[in-house]
Amino acid sequence: MTGGTQKSRSVIYWLQSKLTMSTQPTELSRSFRIHTAMVLFALEEALGTFVITSVQDPTAIPQSIRTEIERRLENAGFVPVSQIVQETYLREVIELAVIVSKDRSENDAMRRLRELANALDIYDIRNAVWHPNRSFPDFFWFRIAAIASDPSVEQARLSIVTDALHCALDNRLSPPPEGW
Repeated sequence: MTGGTQKSRSVIYWLQSKLTMSTQPTELSRSFRIHTAMVLFALEEALGTFVITSVQDPTAIPQSIRTEIERRLENAGFVPVSQIVQETYLREVIELAVIVSKDRSENDAMRRLRELANALDIYDIRNAVWHPNRSFPDFFWFRIAAIASDPSVEQARLSIVTDALHCALDNRLSPPPEGW
């Protein structure tokens, strides 16, 4: 066996060991999961609050979204905006924020947040945060941190997201409530 072949095998064994190790949750990836959950919760909460304070009349929300929410609530009849927001998924609350910000100064920022959310697959990250048996790659944290630190968050006046990011970076963690 030549030295080059032996070295190549050593590199392959080393890579395999790293790949095997990387599929196991580390203390760091557990910590990143909590950081991510904290910031993502703040984002979802801030967007929901934005929608609720921006629109009081449920008819201002597109019929397709209202119909879907009413279906989830088993046709509860009149559903106030606050309950509609409570029942939304992350993708829906982002879309609602874009819709209700139309003709407002926050619209460009909300559209930018939607673009970032789609480009960085935060919906998959949201699912992975709360499924402990799913892998949680470290880059999920960095994607959420990228969104939270984007200027559009400040432009949309979502200061609790920035606050949550700073707390997470300082390791002042407060996990979201159970059942989020």
